[in-house]
Amino acid sequence: MHSWPLKISILQKPRFIPLRYRLIIMTSCMLILLLGTLALTLGFLQSRTIRGQIEERGLA
Repeated sequence: MHSWPLKISILQKPRFIPLRYRLIIMTSCMLILLLGTLALTLGFLQSRTIRGQIEERGLA
């Protein structure tokens, strides 16, 4: 068996991530957030519109 010291540091300074990868990751996160917000908003508005039309027709 080898007996080298095991160096595991949680508070270690993070490795450098190149700028292009950071840009891709940040752009992807912002796009996911934007599209998720858009989907939730449109879903809410669409359900409200459908509910209103059903109530107008007297089916509810």
